[in-house]
Amino acid sequence: MEGYDVISVADDKKIGTVVREEGDYVVFEHGTLRKQHHAIPATTIEVVESENEVRTTLSKDLIESSPKVDDDEGIDYEALGRHYGTSDTAEAALEERLS
Repeated sequence: MEGYDVISVADDKKIGTVVREEGDYVVFEHGTLRKQHHAIPATTIEVVESENEVRTTLSKDLIESSPKVDDDEGIDYEALGRHYGTSDTAEAALEERLS
């Protein structure tokens, strides 16, 4: 899935390119000069291999207002869980990482 385009079906726009999968999230980058990384819950995506695309039902605005992913520190599961309303999933992923 790395290198696939991330498409917001809600806005019918490309919003970035997948860089990795981490836990229950797909991390992608966007921007031209100052690249930023964001993560979206894997439960909100559909992978279309024939098009090299990952399509999400989330809006571009919702995704771009989410907490940024710092490559040195990794994903803040708690902050993303609060943002996307998936706190239970975020807590489970955090517990899994700690065990």
